[in-house]
Amino acid sequence: MESRYSFLAPKSAKTNDFSKFDYNSGAHRRRTDYTKNMELSEFSPVSENKDKFYETIEKLNIRNKAKYWLEHTKEWMHEGVLKRIYKLDLENLMETCRLLSRYRYNLVFVQEDDVNQRKQSAVPYDYEKICKYYFNPSHRTIDMEDLLSMELKQTLVGQLYGKYYYSIKGKPAFEPSQKEIATLEKYLSQRRDIEKYYSIDKFEGDTRFYVFDRIVKLVESPTLSIKYNSGGSFNGVEWSTKYPTDSQIIMSMFCTCLERKYRDGSELKGVIRIFYDYMDYHSKYGQNKESLYIVQTAPPNYAPSYKVLAGNEELSCLPGNNNVFYAILFFLFEIKTKKNGVFGENIKPLLDDIFRYT
Repeated sequence: MESRYSFLAPKSAKTNDFSKFDYNSGAHRRRTDYTKNMELSEFSPVSENKDKFYETIEKLNIRNKAKYWLEHTKEWMHEGVLKRIYKLDLENLMETCRLLSRYRYNLVFVQEDDVNQRKQSAVPYDYEKICKYYFNPSHRTIDMEDLLSMELKQTLVGQLYGKYYYSIKGKPAFEPSQKEIATLEKYLSQRRDIEKYYSIDKFEGDTRFYVFDRIVKLVESPTLSIKYNSGGSFNGVEWSTKYPTDSQIIMSMFCTCLERKYRDGSELKGVIRIFYDYMDYHSKYGQNKESLYIVQTAPPNYAPSYKVLAGNEELSCLPGNNNVFYAILFFLFEIKTKKNGVFGENIKPLLDDIFRYT
């Protein structure tokens, strides 16, 4: 008999050992003005950016290795970050729904619409399938956002019962064990980490389900084919700048992974920074031989364009769909060669896996 967990692995995706990859998540801000049905154009001339890219790989002496390392970088982002978060998300949701059913609650997803009214969203199919499996018409309903707003230090039983106290002859209908309470707290804490992956810098509101939907589609692409200057249709509507581009999603997932898993600000003391926005980074933040930044150099309403600032050098990335992956590659290459593989903590195993010459 087929396991009810079997649908967690996308049918068209490769199955690999994820144990060697680490992961984790991001930021939350608003973007209001947008145009519909478009692909963003390049801010700088493509030919000029290509020339600078080839100068960069010659300067780093990696011309013959760059194409291999690029594929390894994309493989890690696909298998070790996107696919792992996707699977972790659904496994967490399944266990959370199961535990909440013990508390006599059905879990639902409600979000804010464009006029700030609460509405039940078009729930992604994977979520809907899990929630329906545990749905009980006699149970109360709790929204994911309300559930995550609960303080873990308080007694979850008291918070969940709150206004709706179930009783049989004056006694609680269900007395959870301490183990069940601790387990639910663990999954709620994990859910908070997962949700941060879906928060893209400068975007919020109803983009959360779009980001999840786009990650699902990218996971189903074995070669991680992205649209750097647009995205995909969502709920039958073409992509618009209301939503992040694929390259913005990839960069946010990468930064979230490093910042949550590897980065320790108290140790780094601001030496390594990641900037998402178009800004005068030279005059505002300055550079020195120890600095290492990823910078998004295109202004709003242009296709995102990333480069790496390493010390006093600018490492230009090839424009197009691989721009974001080259930025990640150059950033990790600088950590490997200039910082002895340390980013908050030792990430040499990850670097060794990416920078193998095969």
